[in-house]
Amino acid sequence: MCCSGDEEVNWKLAKPFYDMSGLNADQVVDRFLRIEDATEEIPMFDEEPKERNYKGLMFYLKGELPRNNKSEEEKDINVEFASRLLDLFEKHDPGSISALILSSITLRQHCIDRVLQVMKKRLLVKGASSSMSSQESLNSCAGGDPFDALALVLLCLQKGSVDQARTVLSSLVDPVELVKALQEYHGLLFTLVEVKLKEVALGFTELALLIAEILPESLASVLTNITLNPSLAHQLPCVPSLIGLTRAFLITPSAFSSTGGPSSNATRVLRIYLESFLAKVPSNYAQVSIYFY
Repeated sequence: MCCSGDEEVNWKLAKPFYDMSGLNADQVVDRFLRIEDATEEIPMFDEEPKERNYKGLMFYLKGELPRNNKSEEEKDINVEFASRLLDLFEKHDPGSISALILSSITLRQHCIDRVLQVMKKRLLVKGASSSMSSQESLNSCAGGDPFDALALVLLCLQKGSVDQARTVLSSLVDPVELVKALQEYHGLLFTLVEVKLKEVALGFTELALLIAEILPESLASVLTNITLNPSLAHQLPCVPSLIGLTRAFLITPSAFSSTGGPSSNATRVLRIYLESFLAKVPSNYAQVSIYFY
């Protein structure tokens, strides 16, 4: 099997190999599994070499996961393929399950119960060495991977369990690590809001507003970074600007309080964002293209 072996340099050959084949990811998985099934009964193909074959496939699939997080079906993987991917990642690359969840709105919307089961199992296995109860393990994924925690927060929000999402997010020990995770999946923070007929602008998602409540400095840091360096915002449909992101606070309905003004959480993030941005402009202005409008 091509691109097998224990060295990562061999796994990286999977992408050019599969790209050259002209097959899409769904076809690659189908072809790979048919070949694996065909060799299953052959004595020379024992389990260890077969497992090494999967390393190249999983490396390729991680690179093919959508990063735009759009809701349009044509932008994401279909339900059947998403379910196949979940089975593959659970068995052969459990450490990347959170990346799969963060990348696919299809999984979060249509396979929510199955995904929650897999994610909870992963977190419980990680916490097996401690004496924590199952609920404590789920709520304290912080001392571990921020990507796991972020994935679980998204799943809780999808299920309507806002309080549990708040608990998981509050348990994050290192906000700096959360910033790294949010920057990698910054598309999850934004949605498109219609402001006029046929005119849309960036607004904030429920996830962003929850982060504004729990860890406002982390959200402000991500906003500052993508404004100072718009090339980081490759998942957004437009270049993030100072005016555009400031406007997002004003046009996101749930960012408002019952009195009609911006909520205290949104106001705090906006203040931190503006202070941080303006403080860093002098040292960044010559190096990057900063969009104010």
